[in-house]
Amino acid sequence: MFKVRLTIITKTGTEGVSFYAMNAATVYNLDAMVKSQNGNSIVIEAEGKKDQINEFVNWCNNNELNTKITDYSLSYKPGSRLSRLLNV
Repeated sequence: MFKVRLTIITKTGTEGVSFYAMNAATVYNLDAMVKSQNGNSIVIEAEGKKDQINEFVNWCNNNELNTKITDYSLSYKPGSRLSRLLNV
């Protein structure tokens, strides 16, 4: 399992972006957490397979929500909570 942490700046407010980001994470079968930060940015932490993470990051870069990724980190988590729950 891989884990990604993204910080996204939005011009339209965090509520709508948080909702759509969480929905997209679900579509890509990721275990995700989205939280607002500083009024105009959100932090997303998601776990899943590398190809699903890559598709999600591409969605974050190429959506219609007028957002911009300002911070990105990807790491491998061999003993992640999700992988233990799913016995992966």
